[in-house]
Amino acid sequence: MEDETYTILPELLTGRPSLGREDTASLDSLFEIIRSLASVFFSCFALFTGLLNVVTFARMDLSQGVNQNLLLLSCFDVWVVATSISADICSFLFKSGYYVIAGISVFRVRLIFLSMVNYPLNSSFVVTTVIALVRCLCVTMPLTFRDIVTPFRQLIIMAVGCCLSISVPLYVHLYSYFYKPQVIINSSHTAMVDPMIRNSLIFDLFRTSFYYTCFIVDSFSIVILSIYLKRSSGFQAASSQAKPKSSGGKRLSAREAQVMKTVLLILAVFFFCNLPLMILSVCRQAIPGFDSSPQYSNQISLLKLFVVSGTFLNVGLNMPVYFLCNSRYRGLVQSMFCRSAPEGKKVP
Repeated sequence: MEDETYTILPELLTGRPSLGREDTASLDSLFEIIRSLASVFFSCFALFTGLLNVVTFARMDLSQGVNQNLLLLSCFDVWVVATSISADICSFLFKSGYYVIAGISVFRVRLIFLSMVNYPLNSSFVVTTVIALVRCLCVTMPLTFRDIVTPFRQLIIMAVGCCLSISVPLYVHLYSYFYKPQVIINSSHTAMVDPMIRNSLIFDLFRTSFYYTCFIVDSFSIVILSIYLKRSSGFQAASSQAKPKSSGGKRLSAREAQVMKTVLLILAVFFFCNLPLMILSVCRQAIPGFDSSPQYSNQISLLKLFVVSGTFLNVGLNMPVYFLCNSRYRGLVQSMFCRSAPEGKKVP
């Protein structure tokens, strides 16, 4: 009997089918099981940490721009996780045979929740990008920028950015909901472009451009903040060994260094957790037929697994960053879970 040794990894990397139909179906089922288990674990973790972040930042001084922005980011993160969990519940009910509940189509409700994920997800990208830009401009132009862009003005900028980020998805989703398919023929009997296809192309173009822009801005912000924090640390180390007369240069305060480290780690988490999403988007743009060809079905399943896990991890890992870098946040969390623990000192 001929030895048939199948390996999964080469197919995932090269796209060349090395498995039979039954093995491919088994592999798809395996990916679905892993994705479901990962989704349940990471979503519960993300929901708990997201709610903890909202409660904690709501008790902090919201007159400070960074606390206000992080509270808004936490609210959008909880919205993302809640809608994703709701979509997964509908998917589980549909697969279990509950197609209609109380006269409502479970499949249609699932599609609504999947559509709603775009709104808080895009808003979360906007808030993260604004936080990155504000922090970079604060360290590069500290004397002028803080007086111009106050916390209230930052809130207005984020509100406008969030409205713009959800405008195109909202239009496409409403159009698809009320759209009635029909055959459109012009006077020369040449089929015209279906409006649904056109809107789908507009949505894909907007989504790709939006994600790329936010990802590039946040990547450059990571580099700028890392360089500035390293220079400041080197200067503080040198000035601590110098005489008091010569230690009058620029140096970060304890609070400023704490905020910069927090923002830097948040951006790093954002970068690595959303990297699978960027890779999937690049593959869709660079490889013809990537979504429709069965040749890449395993790659798509694997990338979608990382995309879903990365989205939940991006929410869940923010809490350890806040806990490690923000003494006020750490004190409030300890006071909620340990009655005897001190509430923590306010950061000046």
